[in-house]
Amino acid sequence: MSDTSFQSVSPHFRDAGAAERETLTWKILYMTITAIVSLTVQLAGTDPGRWESVLDALGSLSPSDRQLVIAAFSKAIPTMSELDRERLWQRLADLVRRHKTYADADWSLSSEELVPLDKILADIAPKEAGTQDQYLFKETFPDIPGVEPENAFTRTEELRRDVVARILQESGIEQVIRFAGEVEAPRYVGAAFGLVAQDIATVMYGILAWNNSGKPDLGFSGAASSTAYQRFGVNWADLIRTEFREGTLTERQLQDIVEWWPHSRLTWDWIAGFGDDAQRHFWERRRAWGIQATGEDFDYAIDNYLKAERPEFIIDALYQRAEETSTADLIRLLESFEKRISQNPKQLNDNVLGFKMRFIFRALQGRDDAPLAVVAGWEYRYLPLLRETWSSSDPHSALDRFLATSPEFFVQVISHVFRAKADRGEPKESVSPEMQARARTSMTLLESFATIPGESEALIDFPTLDTWVQETRRLAKEADRLAITEQYIGKMLSHVRSDPDDGVWPHHAIRDGLEAWRSDEIELGINIGKLNSRGVTTRAPLDGGKQERALASTLREDASKLNAWPRTKLMLIRLAESWEHSADREDRRVEEMRLRE
Repeated sequence: MSDTSFQSVSPHFRDAGAAERETLTWKILYMTITAIVSLTVQLAGTDPGRWESVLDALGSLSPSDRQLVIAAFSKAIPTMSELDRERLWQRLADLVRRHKTYADADWSLSSEELVPLDKILADIAPKEAGTQDQYLFKETFPDIPGVEPENAFTRTEELRRDVVARILQESGIEQVIRFAGEVEAPRYVGAAFGLVAQDIATVMYGILAWNNSGKPDLGFSGAASSTAYQRFGVNWADLIRTEFREGTLTERQLQDIVEWWPHSRLTWDWIAGFGDDAQRHFWERRRAWGIQATGEDFDYAIDNYLKAERPEFIIDALYQRAEETSTADLIRLLESFEKRISQNPKQLNDNVLGFKMRFIFRALQGRDDAPLAVVAGWEYRYLPLLRETWSSSDPHSALDRFLATSPEFFVQVISHVFRAKADRGEPKESVSPEMQARARTSMTLLESFATIPGESEALIDFPTLDTWVQETRRLAKEADRLAITEQYIGKMLSHVRSDPDDGVWPHHAIRDGLEAWRSDEIELGINIGKLNSRGVTTRAPLDGGKQERALASTLREDASKLNAWPRTKLMLIRLAESWEHSADREDRRVEEMRLRE
């Protein structure tokens, strides 16, 4: 898997007649582009969809070609239907605003080039109230010419309020509701409406009108209620309670209305006053973003989300506050989310889920009330999310630390992947999907395991290491998996550092162990691990095996210093021979390349 290949040199072909071909110059190139632009605007005709594509490409054309497009567009637009003109007005207005907003950019059109486009916009602008301002109520942040980036948010909010206030004053609440139904993000209309309406009765009338319009909520009610709550406080809360008791508001609408209220104890206690069903539905629907609570109130929120069986809300919004969450609640979170995954495996497609889950496990690592074996067990079950196959282990991982203290668990993991020696050659039994998944998880753990038992900072306690290795070998022999277990012991030991006293690899504790254990398989595992740990290499095509020979030379030099550890010395010599063999192979490859040339 770590080999590298090079393709043979391919034949070089030349087109017949190349000598007679016209020489391409910049003049010819620009003439060709102009010809294509001319044909494009001719074929666009009065088709609004084609003109949208042409307008999108306007900024990438030369000034003369842009003038050609603008002139053709000016002639085509009067012949189109009113609906098509309005569609193209929206597209052209977005384009002009963008170029005005970023007037200093290299790609933007000059102010002189925008003049005819402004004239077209004025000629075909829709007359209905608010239509020209719908761009302020899109999901994406609008382009606003002449506004500095640091003031863009404030200015956008001001413009939104001005638009809604004007529609409300000139045409009434019904037109505000209609306008909200036409824009991309009705919640922005609702937020502005809650701020500019004359009184709480007007806000409530607007929310009820929106609810009765038959349109999906899309945040209008919640946004209007949120800004009204900011203005009117308890009076607004009391009006909602009254409308609910009179049956004007349903429980579903009540949930929409409080969606954007402060996510704090005050809101939670208020919603609890509507009964157990309303309280349960609130925690089932309300997202966990923006919880304004600490201490007991924070624990209260976590507890309610877990009772509502929505652990994904906690992971999605509160993973960065995992340190504030109690150990008991974190364990409950892992239990609950495991059930959710079994019900809906598509949640595992979340590309950042593993990143968020690491925060949860880091919060559990090292806690006095979180036993190492318990945390390691949960980490093992979530390992496919936490660690890629062949990736490195986490030195702080509870799972790796537990594996380095539990020979029983190490042999158990080996047994999940490899059959007993006596079973080799026998017909394979059917393996369930669960067993296959467990085997993949165990292989990921084994290949990434690099925590040396007994290691602490620069020191390795040999008695601890020796006890772990001897007990692991004993259990592996009982399980009839001694050879493969010893190889993985060796792979783990290959990650050890050089000795701090003489600077020679491996550490003297490993050297002592190799002399005591006298295991060819452990030494083989160390060699395999060391070879695999090199990773990807780069070299010039004709370098050959220079890199491998340098590695082999260093190993032979180190081996000459280890006369007191003969098995370790012999192991380094064998490893050097492996590199020398690789060097010879690289040299042969270079010679073959030269012969082909």
